[in-house]
Amino acid sequence: MLERFTLYDQPMKIILINCDSAVQENLARICEGSSRDLFVFSEKDDLEQVLRASDFDVLFAEMKEFPPRWWVSLKEIKSNSFSPALVIIGDGSLAEIRAIQELEAEFFLPKPVNPTQLELILKYIGLAVQRDEKIETLEKERQQARERIDRLVQQQKDASLEQELTYQELSMAYAQLQGLNKKKNNFISLATHELKTPITVIKGYHRILLDERLGQLSTQQREILLESEQNCIRLNRIVNSLLDFSRMETGRFELIYQENNFAETVSHLLTQVEESCRRKNLRIEVHLDPEIPRFKFDRDRINQVLLNLLENAIKYTPAGGSVVLSAYPYFWERRSRTGRKVRSLSRRRPSQATRSERGTNALYVEVRDTGVGISKEDQRQIFEEFSQASSTRMVKSGLGLGLSIARHIIEAHRGKIWVESEPPRGSNFFFLIPLNPADLE
Repeated sequence: MLERFTLYDQPMKIILINCDSAVQENLARICEGSSRDLFVFSEKDDLEQVLRASDFDVLFAEMKEFPPRWWVSLKEIKSNSFSPALVIIGDGSLAEIRAIQELEAEFFLPKPVNPTQLELILKYIGLAVQRDEKIETLEKERQQARERIDRLVQQQKDASLEQELTYQELSMAYAQLQGLNKKKNNFISLATHELKTPITVIKGYHRILLDERLGQLSTQQREILLESEQNCIRLNRIVNSLLDFSRMETGRFELIYQENNFAETVSHLLTQVEESCRRKNLRIEVHLDPEIPRFKFDRDRINQVLLNLLENAIKYTPAGGSVVLSAYPYFWERRSRTGRKVRSLSRRRPSQATRSERGTNALYVEVRDTGVGISKEDQRQIFEEFSQASSTRMVKSGLGLGLSIARHIIEAHRGKIWVESEPPRGSNFFFLIPLNPADLE
C-alpha cells in the first residue's frame, strides 16, 4: 500500500458513477482528510444534469451496459473546452475498448480494481492539475508580459514620434529665430547708419559754436555746449557699439593691421578723457615703458578698447580718486592646441626681471582704478553681450556692449583680456596682445 500523499493534494471534485462498494470505499479512504470532494451516483440518478454541470475534475465510471444512458452527455463534455479526467472501469471487452477510444478516456481499470492503482491515478491527476495550473499561471504572466512589452513598444513609438515632432518644431523655431535675428541685425545696421548722419551734423554745429565762429560765448553758454557735445559724443559711441555688435553677429567684423606707435595712440586717447577727469576731479596717471616697440595692430580698435576701459574706470571711481594706465613689453608663454608648451598666460602681474630675462613677445596693458570694484559673480559675466555689473553702488548706463566688444577685439588680435577686483578697493583690467601674431601660428 502506498503512503497517503499530501504533496499533490490538489482540491478536486470527484464523481463516481455505478462504481461498486469496494471502489467507493477505497476512494473514500484515499480522499479522507484531503481537499478532495467525493460524490457518488448511480443509473437511477439524473446523470445528464450532473454531467452537464461540468464542474467536476475526475469521473470514475463503471459500464454496466453499453452504451450507458449518460454516454451522449459525456461525449458532449469531452468535446468542450472543459475536459475532466475520465477513468473507465470495466471488463475489458472489445466494446469497452472502443468506447474508451471514442471518449478519449485517460485511464482504464479492469475489474477487480487494485487500490494502489486508484491512488496512483489520483497522484497522476493531481500532478496534471498542478501542471495545468502552473501553465495557466505562466500563460497569464506571459500574456501580462506581452501586454507590458506592447505598452513599452507603443510608449517608445510615441516617444520617438514626440521626439521627431519636437525636433521638427525646434528646427522650425530655430529657422524662425535665424530669420528674426537677421531682421534684427538688418534693422540695427539700418537704424545706426541713419542715426550717424544727424549726429555728425550736430557735432559739427557744436564745434562751430564752441570755436565762436558765430559770436562770442559766455561762460555758462560754453559749459552747456561742452556738456551737450560730450553727450553727443557718448551717443555716437553707442551707435558705433551697435554697429560693431551687428558686424560681430554677421561675421563682418575685421581688423586693419598697420604698424603703429602705441605711445602715440595713448597720447591721442588722453585728450578724449581729460575733460571727464577734470569734471570729477580725478587724477589720471600713465606709465608707458619706453622699450615698447612699434608693431602691427588695429590702432582704431585698440583705441576703442582703451577708451572703454578708461571711461568705465572714470565712471565708477568717486571724485578725488585716481585712474592709472600702464603698459610694457612682456613675455607671454602659451600652449598650442596639441598641448606643447608654446606660450601660456600668467594671470599674475609680471615683474621687470621676468621681462628682461626672457625677452618680450607681447604687450601687457593694465587699467587700474580706485572705484567701487566688481563682485566675483559679476566678473564672470561682464564680458558677455548686454551684461552689466549688478552692484547697487554702480549707476547703470549704456547698453552693456562695451566690454563684450573689447573682448572680441582683443581676441581677434589673438590676445587675452580679464579683470581682477576686490570690492570696494577698485578694479584692475588687463589685456595682452602679441607683438607679432604670426609667432602664434
